[in-house]
Amino acid sequence: MLYSILGVVALTATTVVSSADAGLATYSLDLAQDTAVLGDVVSVDVYLSMDPLGLPFTGLSVAAFDIDVADPLGATGTLDNTSPGLGLAPSWSILGNPGSISGDDILGIEAGQFPPTNLNTSVLLYSFDYTVVDGSTRDIDFSAAWAAPVLVFGSSIFDVQPYVTGGETTTLSVVPAPGAAALLGLAGLAVRRRRRA
Repeated sequence: MLYSILGVVALTATTVVSSADAGLATYSLDLAQDTAVLGDVVSVDVYLSMDPLGLPFTGLSVAAFDIDVADPLGATGTLDNTSPGLGLAPSWSILGNPGSISGDDILGIEAGQFPPTNLNTSVLLYSFDYTVVDGSTRDIDFSAAWAAPVLVFGSSIFDVQPYVTGGETTTLSVVPAPGAAALLGLAGLAVRRRRRA
């Protein structure tokens, strides 16, 4: 529902705001670890930063986005956005929807903040956990895909600044568990000894 409202407001905003160019909002993801093994639960934080263009941050800020997990093996991970401490950051929970999990993605996240904090610096927006359930060696890419422009409202709904949104991709490398290579080496040694006997 908020998606359609944002779309209408964004179209209106482009005609209302003529004295300032749209600013740039950037989603970035921070993984608690760069590598993982089978069974690891990796915590992921999503941050939002905005350049200083546009209106002062005096009113409501609204963001709508999806989390995209690109695993070359398909949907092989388990996502959690509902446990304590996960989902929308407390300061962004107004008008908020933590999104719904669909395969390896989280869709329909809607965040609102009133009054907004200073978004000229990176602020925590959202958190989720990703559990590795396939230990095959590979790289998994995480990104936040914007679904609607980030909007910053001033003193009224007509005093609004749309922000062009962008996102960064963060990579998690799944590696063999410690000792797995050693076990494979021992298995190979045992096969060689059997052949000799």
